Amino acid sequence: MKSKKTILSSIIALALALVIIISCSLVIQNVGSINQIFFPMVTAIVDSQDSMEEWGKISFNDENDLIFDSIFWNK
Repeated sequence: MKSKKTILSSIIALALALVIIISCSLVIQNVGSINQIFFPMVTAIVDSQDSMEEWGKISFNDENDLIFDSIFWNK
């Protein structure tokens, strides 16, 4: 039978690991600069100069879609 010391140290190690994992996930989620490292998001603001009701087609480098070349975009 395991001693109480071994069981207690296992429970403490598990609790410590959970605290570290939860703390790291909260830091990544709530600190903007760290969040952008792990989950980069590219945004753009469109300022329309006329009152067209339909959107016009745009192209990027003569293509119809964007190419994300960061390691976080590979799927």
